[in-house]
Amino acid sequence: MLPFDHHCTVAIISSLDVYCIQPKYIGSLLKAAEQRKKDMERRIEKTVQKEREAEKGLFDDKEAFVTDAYRRKMDEIRQQEERDRKQEEMEGISTFLLGSDSTPV
Repeated sequence: MLPFDHHCTVAIISSLDVYCIQPKYIGSLLKAAEQRKKDMERRIEKTVQKEREAEKGLFDDKEAFVTDAYRRKMDEIRQQEERDRKQEEMEGISTFLLGSDSTPV
């Protein structure tokens, strides 16, 4: 069986090689979809966190269980937020240095 990527729309098979042809913008669409998915997860986690803070005094006598998977997910969310914040700062600096039209001088 030939290797075939599920993102390929057309595979061209020559005598020795298999070429994958993707639509022009599929890569950016897939990245944008992945980013939207991560943003949605962050929004949900923030909502859950606010609900927990609102219920803070109700369940103080109960044990709290946190799984390793949840800790990893929360660490990943924090790291992504930090990367986003740094990227926004860099974009702000580049806009300041290049001017408002963002064209190099």
